[in-house]
Amino acid sequence: MSDDPKAATTLRRLLDGTREQELDCARFLELRAPYLDGRIGDAELREQIAYHARQCPECDEELKKSHFAGTVAASPAPARACTASSSRRAQREDRAPHPRGVGPQTGDFLRQRLRSRGFR
Repeated sequence: MSDDPKAATTLRRLLDGTREQELDCARFLELRAPYLDGRIGDAELREQIAYHARQCPECDEELKKSHFAGTVAASPAPARACTASSSRRAQREDRAPHPRGVGPQTGDFLRQRLRSRGFR
């Protein structure tokens, strides 16, 4: 054991921050999704999760990442920025589909290639 007063102060501070009931990191990670979804009804357990996140930088980071991922997944798709491409797409959809799924540009290209090789 050390007689260093700085070490004793640090140890005292860490011990003051401990609680009777604490979560370990593995249990915290198990409860992370239900905590973010609001599925944990027990107020004491929710407080233990929040307390662990405040004390553990790694778990706090994981909680922030999960929260961000959930926020992004729940947000609506962004609005279309280019209306010109949307109108061109609408014009193409109004035309009848080309036979056999080959578009007019592709057909022209193939005809030119075949003619250049002697086929008529």
